[in-house]
Amino acid sequence: MMNVIDNFLSDGDNSMRDLADLLSARSVDYTKVTTAAHLIKGGGNSLGGCRVVAAARALINASLIQDKQSCETSYEWVVNEYYHFRDKLRTLYQMERAIAHSESRRRG
Repeated sequence: MMNVIDNFLSDGDNSMRDLADLLSARSVDYTKVTTAAHLIKGGGNSLGGCRVVAAARALINASLIQDKQSCETSYEWVVNEYYHFRDKLRTLYQMERAIAHSESRRRG
């Protein structure tokens, strides 16, 4: 499970940077926006991030109809949900590492 969280954290941050760059471009590549949003949705789905999934789904839908305004609005929703979820996962990850470290010291 910790590997899944670790992958989500690194891949998700990359996808979020990609989305920011893609949506700030003069000409939006909606195919790439859809792809990046799918990655975030998939990661959120694998870890139970329902709100991340809902926000990413809205961005995917806006991207599929190539509505830049809706993409920007949905992207803001994705940003809020992703970073909130990411912070909770980081806390969980740190707690798990501390427990594992404590157990290994106790045993050895």
